[in-house]
Amino acid sequence: MPYTPFPIVDVDVTALHLDRSNFRIDDVLPSESAAITYLFAEHDVLGLARQILIEGYVDNELILAIEEDGKYVVLEGNRRTTALKALLDPSVAPGEARASLELLKRRHEIEVDDLPAKVRVMVAPNRAATQMLLARLHIGQSKIGWGRDAQARFVIAQLESGMSISMIRQELPGVKNAAAYVRQYHVRKILKEARFKDPSVAKYAASPRLRMTSFEYAYGNPDIQKVLGLSFDKEGVPTSIPTSSVEIQALERLVALFQSNELNTRKFPKRTSVTYDTEMRTLIAALTGKEPEKSGASTKSDSPDDESQVPEGESGDGGDPEGSGESTAKGGSVGGGAPSGGEAGGGRGRGPNNPDTLKTLHIALDYRDAPVGVRKRLNELRSLDLGNHPIAAAVLMRSVIEASIKWHFSARSAHVSGELGTVMGEVAKSYASHRPLRNAIELLRDGSRRNVRSGSLHWFNMAAHDSNHVVDAQSVRDAWQHVEQFVGFMLTPAPSTPSA
Repeated sequence: MPYTPFPIVDVDVTALHLDRSNFRIDDVLPSESAAITYLFAEHDVLGLARQILIEGYVDNELILAIEEDGKYVVLEGNRRTTALKALLDPSVAPGEARASLELLKRRHEIEVDDLPAKVRVMVAPNRAATQMLLARLHIGQSKIGWGRDAQARFVIAQLESGMSISMIRQELPGVKNAAAYVRQYHVRKILKEARFKDPSVAKYAASPRLRMTSFEYAYGNPDIQKVLGLSFDKEGVPTSIPTSSVEIQALERLVALFQSNELNTRKFPKRTSVTYDTEMRTLIAALTGKEPEKSGASTKSDSPDDESQVPEGESGDGGDPEGSGESTAKGGSVGGGAPSGGEAGGGRGRGPNNPDTLKTLHIALDYRDAPVGVRKRLNELRSLDLGNHPIAAAVLMRSVIEASIKWHFSARSAHVSGELGTVMGEVAKSYASHRPLRNAIELLRDGSRRNVRSGSLHWFNMAAHDSNHVVDAQSVRDAWQHVEQFVGFMLTPAPSTPSA
């Protein structure tokens, strides 16, 4: 079939009309308003609107439309069109969604300014000309996703460009749990460089046939880490790797068990099983070549915020060309053996929960070196049930920020005092040009009473002093996401001064 490109034109979002006979809809609807209501109710347009605000509108897959009765009718991209229309004018959304959209726009005031009023639209001559494309997009497979190794290399490239794990979490929200990818990247590197005695094991360890969604059940287990001489920091970077002949041999035996399919996502010991301790002792014995211990429970991680687990929302290796066909449940693949304590085995594991679904605040920063008062505040903050105590969490978060700033300057032989607005003035004098802190500084100095943003100075003031202001759990989560990196910077120990 000859290549005949459809023309691409810029069209006002308001001039786009939904296809009321869209295949997503059960029946032809009487009006565009009814179509919008249906898509909000059945196809999570609100979630898509949130994603567009956070990640920006991307038109790598253009909206596809035809001209009917002098109007642009959208055949592909009805959800995106609906989300854009509703973000630009929440009154077009059904009543129950309007308040949520208004709240989203207040929380993301800066991002709202970047919403497009016009979008690029590919215009087909008629409906018949679009059928092959629609079938490929929605019934066939038009794009092969990156495998986990490719995903890990992408994250490493961001870190090498100067980003931090915290910056990736804030600026690339599509990357869930970046530390898990970092950890995987380094494990694959260790496997490729290990001097295994069996060439077939070495070849398997370096190839996509060893699926990391399965293998991380093992390298995420603290008992196995101990045998391998393997450990990681909170950003997923190894703090120790297998170096001795005993550790290398144990790693080779572990890989061989996966190669022979004696271990996989279904066969790995399940922490929830009553036989877990016995199975784990037998596995450790197989790796060390020693008789199984007759007693003793396995080691469990005591880290409440280990971010080096499998990324949230992952389900298998995507585009790995030589996969084993194993799959894992949506929401992550590290299970029973992983430090997060999730269930493993049965082919359906899970990683850490989505931070926005947790009852308590997800605090990932390492504050072990913070002064005792700040540590106690952070421990208390992370223990609060946000559904029941969102105002208390907001007020305590403000206290954490103020205390962290004051400690930061006092540790550097400087003195700042006063409430949040005053101390933030001193922070701006010292760090306004520091790029990683720029957005947080701007937010924490924002006293605007219009379009109040979660985590802004005025938001904290209202949470503490305004009797009519309502704080909800999600606004607390959003506020912490905006300021966590800033707090972590404030809690960085002062550099030691060389003795004369």
